[in-house]
Amino acid sequence: ITSTENRPLFLGVFSNYKDSLDNYVEFKGNNSTAALKLYYQPSTMMANSFAWTTSHGVYYGVFNWSLQGSSIGDETKLLKVARDPGSSKLLSQDGVGLVVTPFHLLIPHDNEISVVCVLSEKVLVNDRIPNECGAAVGISQDSIKGTIWLYASKGIFKCKMDREDRNVWKTYLDQHKFEQSRKYCYGDQMKLLQVRMKEAELLFEKGDYVESAKLFAYTLVPFEQVFFKLNSVEDDTGLRVFLMEKLNMLAENEKGQYSLVALIMLEYYFKRLGQIRDNTSEGSNEYNKLNNEFEAFLNKPRILKTLKENSNAVYHLLSSHADKTNIIKICRLIKAYNRVVTHLINTNRHMEALEILSEHSSEDLMLQHLPTLLKAIPVPTVEFIISKGHKLDPLKMVPILIQVHASRGCSSEVKRYLEHCIDDMERTESVLHNFLITIYATEYPSKLLPYLKLQGDNMDSVCYDTKLALRECLAVKQDIAAVHILTVMGMYQEAVELALKTDVDLAKATAERQRNTPQLCKKLWLLITRFLVEKSQDVEKALAIMKECELIKIEDILPFFPDFVTIDLFKDAICQSLNQYNKEIEQLKEEMEEASGIADEMRADITLLKQEHTSISPDDTCIECSTGLLDRPFYIFQCTHKFHQDCLCDAVLEYMTAPEKQQVLQLRARLLSLSSDDGRISRSAYEERARVRAQLDDLVACECLYCGDRFVECIDRPFLAEQDWRKVVDDWN
Repeated sequence: ITSTENRPLFLGVFSNYKDSLDNYVEFKGNNSTAALKLYYQPSTMMANSFAWTTSHGVYYGVFNWSLQGSSIGDETKLLKVARDPGSSKLLSQDGVGLVVTPFHLLIPHDNEISVVCVLSEKVLVNDRIPNECGAAVGISQDSIKGTIWLYASKGIFKCKMDREDRNVWKTYLDQHKFEQSRKYCYGDQMKLLQVRMKEAELLFEKGDYVESAKLFAYTLVPFEQVFFKLNSVEDDTGLRVFLMEKLNMLAENEKGQYSLVALIMLEYYFKRLGQIRDNTSEGSNEYNKLNNEFEAFLNKPRILKTLKENSNAVYHLLSSHADKTNIIKICRLIKAYNRVVTHLINTNRHMEALEILSEHSSEDLMLQHLPTLLKAIPVPTVEFIISKGHKLDPLKMVPILIQVHASRGCSSEVKRYLEHCIDDMERTESVLHNFLITIYATEYPSKLLPYLKLQGDNMDSVCYDTKLALRECLAVKQDIAAVHILTVMGMYQEAVELALKTDVDLAKATAERQRNTPQLCKKLWLLITRFLVEKSQDVEKALAIMKECELIKIEDILPFFPDFVTIDLFKDAICQSLNQYNKEIEQLKEEMEEASGIADEMRADITLLKQEHTSISPDDTCIECSTGLLDRPFYIFQCTHKFHQDCLCDAVLEYMTAPEKQQVLQLRARLLSLSSDDGRISRSAYEERARVRAQLDDLVACECLYCGDRFVECIDRPFLAEQDWRKVVDDWN
């Protein structure tokens, strides 16, 4: 080389290979039909793969342009594909051409074209060329459009590759290339499920149970089949992972399956915790770690909701493991306080049960367990019930109190609660008062009468059943209380008769309470008088009754004495009675004379009224329409206000109530229908019209419109109606 300008042009290119060894593939034999083809991806200038037909087969590989050195072929292999099944002759020996696609080779030979899959190394299709077109001559592919042309001795064919990669995922799956298989599933869930299932089974066979469980959770393999498969191995970690993954992937509407898996997971934790507790202790690190994981599992919102919905199954599961620690913890967590309280009561931990009720309780839960607690610890239980106040309905407590009172006789605590309901809570239900009366009558008689007096004497205001209260009092010989109840019931005669058997003064007080009803009061005092006379035949006591009740006269008590009693004993009383009668007669005479004078004055006033008159001038006008008054029928009042009949009727309607308006309109319509155009009218129609007119006058002209009560009563009425007011406001705005 004489100068630098004449040096070889490609010296720098080949200098990289100066010291490298030659790297090539040699196939000996007859290569007269050899063909080398490249496959280019669309819109690229770099070849992606190549194929070379030789007498030994088709040498196929993928270019990897990132490799350094002389070899850029990757995944190269020799495809020894037989022409026919069982034949030793290769397609490459008779081929007259070759076309490479991403996953297939098209090799024409004789009178047909064969499609070979480069992944499975199998002939997929042998498509025959029609006989009239002759044998295949060659095949080529348009480098721009990718169209494949097959030409025979007498014809040309256009080959179309329809979705060439549709079964590639299956081929990769058979080769256990799961990532490539998933890539060519193109999101098809059914294909992806098959890939996961195949990969999960392969991982399970290799002993990788955790990864296998993760994949099994997202397949369609029946749950029980996977469960038993994973449960059959000694390491249960895979089973736990599978159950957790299954819980995470189940949808909200799959409640049944989610509940089943959650309960199985719960069973798993109970079993493992029990095994660790039996083998080591509850304080071991392994136990604490699993227990913390268990608590985190329980605190998941959906798990909590599921456990609440299946509380019975959870409780039976807990009971089967006899895990006392977790029974209370889980029942508290899912708010199954009924189970907690039941467990505590069954283990005689009544105070703890009462604490649970005080912290987390509903009315139904309290009503369910209070009978047992009242029998076991009555005082604290009643304190708890009282502290609840109105949150616990006393009416619902009555059956419980009756049951407890009958079985154990905790009357003092029952009485205390009833008194709280009546005195502090001011409950008026009769069942509460009746129960308290029963307890008072049978066990605390000294409190019965004060309670009854506190209730009052009005039958409508007392809160207890008077008949029941009377029966209870009579049953235990509480006559004084019974007298009070009879008085409340209005049975005064029976009350006095019963009081006379116990205390005469009580009978007198009962009779005296009826002073407002003189006739009844007299009757009751006569009962007392008769009792005293028949009992003692003492005239002085009988006469003393007359002093206590002025309604009793001597003639009222005389029939009670026997015939042989002398009248001298009653002389003073009889004289006093006669004097009283004389005074009453004189008073009646004075009243009669006064009444006669009043009658005379009224007759004189009537006579003067008949002579009164009012003068009307022809110029007088109606105060409503300001037209001549004499033009139409009219009304005139003592206040000198004058109205036409129709004007007054229309004006007064505004101040009438709805029923009065309706009545006036009906009377006017009736009066109009009775009118006759020709002036001829029957006597009956005339009387009917006069009657209707009188009724109308009573409604319309009973008082002056401006001086009467109607106008005064409307003084607080607005000048404008609501709708008129709104209209005026809108106009101003």
